[in-house]
Amino acid sequence: MGLHMTTVHHETLKAVPNAEFGRDDPTINIQGTKNAPLFDDEQIKRMREAAQAGGLPMVPPGMPPPLAPAPVAAPLQFNGLVYSDDAVSPEEKRAALDKYKYDPSAVKQKLSALDASIAERLKAALAQRAAIAAATVEVGEVV
Repeated sequence: MGLHMTTVHHETLKAVPNAEFGRDDPTINIQGTKNAPLFDDEQIKRMREAAQAGGLPMVPPGMPPPLAPAPVAAPLQFNGLVYSDDAVSPEEKRAALDKYKYDPSAVKQKLSALDASIAERLKAALAQRAAIAAATVEVGEVV
């Protein structure tokens, strides 16, 4: 902290503001928990007593108090089962709907439409191939 103050703010820090007595020396170089001054026994005893008196967990000095636990929401009420039969899966039940039932006439109609589409595409491809072959023959005759 002292290094930060001198390099960034160009000020000399004589004491750490809002620190407890004996822990306000800015010359201590603390990185993470390395070189951090330990709490003495009296301080730990005071923190435990305060925590027990207030019912709060023990918090080291300088740390913010813990947040109150979030209120527990009431469990959702479910009035009934979607499917009463566990032997059949939801997918099987969905497949049994009229929308998904097998209809031979609808399948036949879709297949005939698909066959007609394929036949048209083949006819167009053969016509294009014949046109290219005729153009190649004409060019070959001219040369």
